[in-house]
Amino acid sequence: MDESHFEFLLADNRDLIIIKKRFTGTNSTEVHVLSAKDGYKKWSLQTGTPLHETDDSFRFLLAGNRDIVVLKLRACGTNSTEVHILSAADGYKKWSVQTGTPLHELAAAPLPIGPKGDKGDTGPAGPAGPKGDKGDKGDKGDKGDKGDKGDIGPTGPAGATGPAGSPGSAGTINLEDLKGRITDSAGKVPVTFPRPCSIQLPDLVHARIVLAQDYQDPTAIPPVNLPKGTPLVPVITNKTTTGFDVTARDTNGTAIVNAKVDISYEAFEFAL
Repeated sequence: MDESHFEFLLADNRDLIIIKKRFTGTNSTEVHVLSAKDGYKKWSLQTGTPLHETDDSFRFLLAGNRDIVVLKLRACGTNSTEVHILSAADGYKKWSVQTGTPLHELAAAPLPIGPKGDKGDTGPAGPAGPKGDKGDKGDKGDKGDKGDKGDIGPTGPAGATGPAGSPGSAGTINLEDLKGRITDSAGKVPVTFPRPCSIQLPDLVHARIVLAQDYQDPTAIPPVNLPKGTPLVPVITNKTTTGFDVTARDTNGTAIVNAKVDISYEAFEFAL
């Protein structure tokens, strides 16, 4: 099970809210909460929701009251990006809002395709059996052994996956809220872990970026004019055992440069 099946939200009290989107026991999108006060060793909630299992056309945000805001980006009944809110007060069992918006549906970002593996060599044909003597009909020769089939080349990876952690372990976990960071001229912010990974690069890094002040870029195509508090699209690159880079983009893919942003992230040395 890979990281695309999960999303991670961080509550104000640092509880870690894990959204399991598919391959669930309840046949719904599930909410699982790791308790910060118990050192992330215990679940404080595990529940199914009214939302069916979901794919990458959905995004999940956490409100201050712990309501989960679900954004449906495409294939919507309203032909627009939709907002659906799962009520924390009702244990995520009921919707408090379901509505379309003035924002059009959003296309999926293209994903890189790994190289195709080499085709394995075909095994050699076995030798033919001996031909019978002419005259009396000879015995039919034994059919030669069929050569071994060549190995099929491996499918190219869609992205490197590290070794699994020991059962029940996520290795080193880093969770931070970074306030007032400034993106560079490419929209990038470097992030350094307070606790470096001890064995390998982190299997799973999930980040959220929000504008910490109003932002304008009239030179962008199209021009960008976003208010404070606007969620941005994080693009994570250059993962190391000590940190990663995250680039802030708007929904059109435009880099948000020289901007003041708030970043929150979770990094797991081993995927769950």
